Amino acid sequence: MQRKVKYCPSFLVIVLCIGLMFLGSIPVSAEKTYSDNNTIVLYGIFPNNGTLASVGEQAKETFSMAIDDINSFLVHQGSSKDVQGIISYMNSDPESALEAVKKLHEQGITMVIGYFSSSQLETIKDYADSEGILILSIGSSSPSLAIAGDNILRFNPDDKKQALAVDQIWSEQNISEIIPIARDDIWGHDLVKFVLHNLSKGMTMEDGIWYDPNTTTFSTYLTQLDAKVGEVLKNTNAENVTIYAVTFDEIESIMKEAARPEYSNLTKVHWTGCDGNAFSPALTGSSDTAEFAFNHNFTTLSLGPYTDVSLDTYNALKEKLKGEPNGYTYGEYDAVWIAFESHLIDGKNDASSLRDAITTISNSYNGLAGENFKNEAGDMVEGHYNQWGLVKENGEITYSNLGQVSIWNRGGDTYSVKYYPNT
Repeated sequence: MQRKVKYCPSFLVIVLCIGLMFLGSIPVSAEKTYSDNNTIVLYGIFPNNGTLASVGEQAKETFSMAIDDINSFLVHQGSSKDVQGIISYMNSDPESALEAVKKLHEQGITMVIGYFSSSQLETIKDYADSEGILILSIGSSSPSLAIAGDNILRFNPDDKKQALAVDQIWSEQNISEIIPIARDDIWGHDLVKFVLHNLSKGMTMEDGIWYDPNTTTFSTYLTQLDAKVGEVLKNTNAENVTIYAVTFDEIESIMKEAARPEYSNLTKVHWTGCDGNAFSPALTGSSDTAEFAFNHNFTTLSLGPYTDVSLDTYNALKEKLKGEPNGYTYGEYDAVWIAFESHLIDGKNDASSLRDAITTISNSYNGLAGENFKNEAGDMVEGHYNQWGLVKENGEITYSNLGQVSIWNRGGDTYSVKYYPNT
C-alpha cells in the first residue's frame, strides 16, 4: 500500500538531505546486498513475552515502520544508501535484557535502540557504561536513572512530568484521596514518590500496597488494598477516592481478582492507571475485566504525539498497529530517525562520539514526540500526555481520548502545565 510519509527534519537533517540529493546519479539496486558501505545498520531489542509483551510488539512494529520510512525517503532523494534494521528479542525480566545487550556488544555493536523497563535499564546500565555501548531507550522513565554523562539516552521524559500530569487530571476529577497499588521496583517507587511530591493542595496519598513484580496471584495484596479503601471511605465520599494502579500488563490479573464479591470496597471507587498499563488489550472488548474497568471509571495517561508536526506519520502508525499507539512509540520513531542521521555524519563509531552526535541532533529535532531537546541526563525535557477513558458501544469497550496535559520546562525544575480537554 502506498502512503505519503510526512517528515519532520531538524535543520541538520535539511543540510544532510541536500547532500543526499547529489547522490541521485547513482542507481538504486532492486535488491539490497547489505555488503557495501552504502548500508546503514540499526539494531533494536524488544520484549516479546511476559508483562512487557504488548508494548514490545508495538515497539518492534514502530522500529520496522521507521526503517521503511527512512528507506522510502532515501529512494525519494535518489540516494544509493539504504537502512537495515536488525531485531533481537528478550524477555520482560532485567537479566534477559542484559543478556540481549551483551550478545550484540560481543558482535562489536556500539549502539542499540530498545524498549527497556526501568528495572531492565537499571540492570544493563553499568555494563553499557563500562563496556562502551550506547543505549537509545524508550520505555524507561524512572527519575533515579536520570544520570548525566552515562551511556543512556532516553527518548521520553522522566516520571517527574507524568507526576505533574496525573495531578492535573485528579484536580479535574475532584479526587482528594489516592491509594496506590504498585510494582515493588525502581519504576513503581519512583513514580509513586514523585506523584506524592507533586500532589496539589487538598489531596492526600495513603501508603501504597507494593507487590512483587514476579507475582501471579494478587489475592493477598487486594485484601490489604480493600481494607485500606474501607478505612478511607469512613471519612471521604467514594467519588473523591481513586485507586492508583502503577502496573504493566498485570493490571488484567489485578482487575480480574478485584471484581470478586469479597472485595466490596474496591468496587466503590475510581481506578486510575499510568503509562505502564495504558492500552492494555485486556481492558477492551467484552470481557469481565474490561467491564470492571469501564464500570469503575478507569482513566489512564499515555505519552501523546505532537500531532501539529507529524499528523500523517501518527495516522500511519495507528493504522500499522491496528489501534492507538502506546505513547513510547512516538519517541522510538524519532530515535530511529535520529540514529540514522548520526550515521550520515560518517564520523567516529564509539559510544561517546555517537552520544555527542545524537544529543546534538536531538537538540534541534522536532518530531513525532515533539521537541526532542535533551536535559543533562539525556532525557527529553518536554512531555505531552493524553488522558484516556473507556467507552462502550454495541457491547464493546474501547479507549477514548479525553484530553491532553502538556508540560514545558521553564528552566531548572520549573514547569508550565496545561490541560486541554477534548470537547
